[in-house]
Amino acid sequence: MIQVGNALATPDLATTQRAANQGDAVAQYNLAVMYDKGEHLPQNDAKAVHWYRKASEQGHAMAQTNLGIMYTTGQGVPKDYFIAAQWFQKAARSGVDRAQYNLGIMHYYGDGVVRDRQKGCTLLRASAEKGHRRGIEAYNKLCAG
Repeated sequence: MIQVGNALATPDLATTQRAANQGDAVAQYNLAVMYDKGEHLPQNDAKAVHWYRKASEQGHAMAQTNLGIMYTTGQGVPKDYFIAAQWFQKAARSGVDRAQYNLGIMHYYGDGVVRDRQKGCTLLRASAEKGHRRGIEAYNKLCAG
């Protein structure tokens, strides 16, 4: 199974499904993205959450990030900022800029976590330093003054 960033590069759907069912975290992530985006499969938030969770539990940082987003938006799960922050924290520790951005915003405003603007700015800066566009904008607006 080949993963290229957020893009999918899979041999075929049957192979991806088989590998995901056998516990391959990359295949689980890829299958989740397919369900999330409605690519190669009908869009299904509940199935996307299921496969993101499987991959996340194995430490797949992009799956952790996307699962956190599902919890912030209430896609396929009840909206829960506390649980979202837990998944973003795991992914942020792995250096995922999108997770650092989301967790930084949550800390800055106190959504699902104790409000800590300094921690929020530290995370936003980490995201910005990796070139995350929204991280740059948020850091400049909220922290650089």
